[in-house]
Amino acid sequence: MAIDRTAYNALVDDDGSNTVGSVWNKNAIKTVLLDPTDAAMGGQWSTVPFDPANYTASAGSWIVTAASNPVTNWTIVNGHTTLITFNLGGTMTISAATTSLYIALPAPIPVSSFAVNNTFHYYVGGVAIGNGYIERMPSALRLLRDAGGTPFPAVTNGGCFFFGQIFCPF
Repeated sequence: MAIDRTAYNALVDDDGSNTVGSVWNKNAIKTVLLDPTDAAMGGQWSTVPFDPANYTASAGSWIVTAASNPVTNWTIVNGHTTLITFNLGGTMTISAATTSLYIALPAPIPVSSFAVNNTFHYYVGGVAIGNGYIERMPSALRLLRDAGGTPFPAVTNGGCFFFGQIFCPF
């Protein structure tokens, strides 16, 4: 994909007199080069504003608070791949017998036939429990402890950390 050259083509060269020509300053570089390049490459990272309602469980409850320092980011890369990252930790609690945890996305992502790097890591009480699986849904990420549907352990005292990322081509 070519970068839009409209702003570049509007620039005027100086004739050596320093009295004609376009001013080439920091804002001009940003406007003419950086912003169009960012747009062509996939845009900016978007941080999803914290909302406790974005975190739900298939059964029981999954409570994520602002003290859990939740960060979910996403961007579209090269116009055809969504990259989503998340990092949750500290004061989360999970009730027993919860086979699926859901992180709501701020907007639907296009559905493709596959997703890559669809695992996340989790720790409970400072101990690495393992890698879980991320299933991409149209408006949420579904976190599974394993492919067999083993429930996540109950965590009532905080000390639970999840972090991961998923690439979703479309």
